[in-house]
Parts: sequence; C-alpha cells; structure tokens
Amino acid sequence: KVFEYALQRLLDNEHICNYLHSLSLWTEILGVSCSYKHLIDYGKKKHIVSGGFGKKDSNEYNCFLDVD
Repeated sequence: KVFEYALQRLLDNEHICNYLHSLSLWTEILGVSCSYKHLIDYGKKKHIVSGGFGKKDSNEYNCFLDVD
C-alpha cells in the first residue's frame, strides 16, 4: 500500500505527467524503449493518467520536447 501510495502521488503531479508524456512521445519517435514504460503502464492500468497520455494529439498533457 505504501508503494502504491507513492506511485499515486507521483502520477498525480502535473509536471511529472507532462515530462513522462513528452518522454514517451520522444522515445517512440526515436524507436527506443522508454525507461519509465512500466510506470506509465501502471498509471494507465490504474486510470491515474487519462487515455490521452502518450498520444501526440492529446490536449490533456503538455509536450516540451520537439516531437514533430
């Protein structure tokens, strides 16, 4: 439960989610695996992050890396 709480708090942070969203898109374009893939998958599975997470056309998260 303590570990789940820590992950929940981490993924509730807007800035961390924006960073993970950007990193997810950037690594996909580069064709490499994202080092935080399991954290992102956990957030999706538990519905902590929304369905638009990791999608280029998402309006829910800001992307700070050049992914175009």
